Amino acid sequence: MAKAKVKYRNRFVSKRHHKRAGMTVPVAMLAGFAPLGVAAMDGYKYNGWTGVGKRVSLGLTGYNTEDGKWYPSEMVKVTAPIVAGILVHKLAGKLGINRALAGAGVPFLRV
Repeated sequence: MAKAKVKYRNRFVSKRHHKRAGMTVPVAMLAGFAPLGVAAMDGYKYNGWTGVGKRVSLGLTGYNTEDGKWYPSEMVKVTAPIVAGILVHKLAGKLGINRALAGAGVPFLRV
């Protein structure tokens, strides 16, 4: 009795093309940096570009270079929204909100 030949089936798998995501803007993080921008504009109105540096450093570190004192309330006004924006962005990523926005075809914005 003759043995049956084993038949192999060639399966051609087409190459899948993945479109690379374009640039997106995380709105929550951008909104968190808004108080820093307001502080920078206030510093520019007060004393030009040196005022910008002083106000930004005061907002981020709480240290005032003019009188050498530390003001934690000024630091909280600027850094708390930045931290909150980062946390909201991370939470939206974990919940899948950004993936849903991308699937819905929203072109540029993410949470």
